[in-house]
Amino acid sequence: MTKKVIYFLCTRNSARSQIAEGLAKTYLSDDYEVHSAGIEVSSVHPIAIQVMKDIDIDISEQTSKLINLKLYQAADIVVTLCKDAYERCPNVPPRTKHLHWGIDDPTMAVGTETEILQAFVNTRNEIEQLIKEFAEKGLAGTTTFIDKEETFYPQKENFGDILQSIREEHSMTQEELAERLKVNVNFIKRAEEDKAIPSKFFVHYLASLIEEDYETVLNRLYEVK
Repeated sequence: MTKKVIYFLCTRNSARSQIAEGLAKTYLSDDYEVHSAGIEVSSVHPIAIQVMKDIDIDISEQTSKLINLKLYQAADIVVTLCKDAYERCPNVPPRTKHLHWGIDDPTMAVGTETEILQAFVNTRNEIEQLIKEFAEKGLAGTTTFIDKEETFYPQKENFGDILQSIREEHSMTQEELAERLKVNVNFIKRAEEDKAIPSKFFVHYLASLIEEDYETVLNRLYEVK
């Protein structure tokens, strides 16, 4: 039987999604293939490793990874663990279920060593409870399921081509578009060269820039079938 793929995502794949990966591999059945990644890449936080070791789960061999678009598009369930990941992730494919668990980032905790450690413990415990509930009840047991109508944007392979055509219609260089959108110019270049999938956050910016409504821009970026 083919395993269901569940993908945990946070900003840097340093703490929350690493903890979630370790817990999911422990509590979910063999029916699931578990992965985690980040919008950015960092390293697995040593305190995340420590608090997981305290409950006899070893994540020391896990590594911080960027989102793999092929894996993302093949996932059966995507779980975003922070607002940043929710807004910046590529659009969720139509067949994919999306859960959003807004978890505080323990790496941003300040205070004494004991207080910072407790922040990681709290994060671990919160994620552990959510994963246990998911293991027991599945999607029906969570109130954080996001209906696909809110996040589904049909896919189109030539996003880069259409982005380029929009830019040319408004007589903008890549650098000018990047400046107007407040993004690194390398993002624009990569999108046009690699046909990257745009995030919801980016589509909103693009719609605002060219003074068109959101749905119109989506229809230009994607073939709605």
